[in-house]
Amino acid sequence: LRAASPIRSKGGEFGFDFRFPLTMAPWHKKVVEICKPIVLRQDVPELAVSVEELKLALTEEVKSAALIPLIVGGKILGVISLGEERSWERSPFTKEKVDLCQSIAAQAAVAIENARMYEELQQSFTQTIAALAAAVDAKDPYTGGHSQRTTELAVTIALELGLSEEEIELIRYAGLLHDVGKIGVSEKILLKPGQLNATEREVIYRHPSIGANIVERVASLKKLVPIILHHHEHYNGQGYPDGLKGEDIPLKARILSVADAYEAMTSDRAYRKALTVEQALVTLKEGANKQWDGKIVEVLSRIILQKKPQA
Repeated sequence: LRAASPIRSKGGEFGFDFRFPLTMAPWHKKVVEICKPIVLRQDVPELAVSVEELKLALTEEVKSAALIPLIVGGKILGVISLGEERSWERSPFTKEKVDLCQSIAAQAAVAIENARMYEELQQSFTQTIAALAAAVDAKDPYTGGHSQRTTELAVTIALELGLSEEEIELIRYAGLLHDVGKIGVSEKILLKPGQLNATEREVIYRHPSIGANIVERVASLKKLVPIILHHHEHYNGQGYPDGLKGEDIPLKARILSVADAYEAMTSDRAYRKALTVEQALVTLKEGANKQWDGKIVEVLSRIILQKKPQA
């Protein structure tokens, strides 16, 4: 068993998520076995229990206790423990009160199960996105793990900028999928060791649009479209695909652009070796307010320098 809320007694407070084996809670175990509520009271012969047993049911102070199972779909999720400190004469746990508690417990059980299913769905969703990102990265042996590393950088920048949890979640998914459009680009172009010609560059320039078209077809991913579509726009308006300029470029796309550029610079590519951290930061600063948002470049530089071990 584990406590979903603090359990208080003369011995102190166990706190949230306090765990103890069912062998220490025989009445809870009984509820789990019979899937029915149990009321414990010392003043009623058929419900008589010792003080020690009552302590095991909940805490030292209570004079009676009701243990209500949380059941959904025939499966027991847990037990709600209710302790009553009022006098026995007031009959704290009547049948009517237990029935009411069961009704509330049934609603709670459904809510808990829905939350569990939603969490599992979110985990599956994230795993699917990560798998798709890995599949894209696998097209180019030089970019293995690029999407994951870019995502980590972008999320760190977003946290530093104080973005909301919802916005950070969008950046996380967009980071993983920002290059999904490269599925439509041949390995011959992706792996070319030399400079691309004009035709090949045009193909590469289409990957943000291809990626946006892919994610747009999935209802739960539509909010990622502007981030993926515009992560290669330049702050001076000379990027692609739409030539957006300055703050017309969505903030999350500007964050991703800086993270993507830094990660690409500091990784080996078919056409060059990785730059050093110092070289990459110099390149970013030279391109601040030209190719990239200068404020975001400053934030990333600060993050990288803080992490870099001192000589």
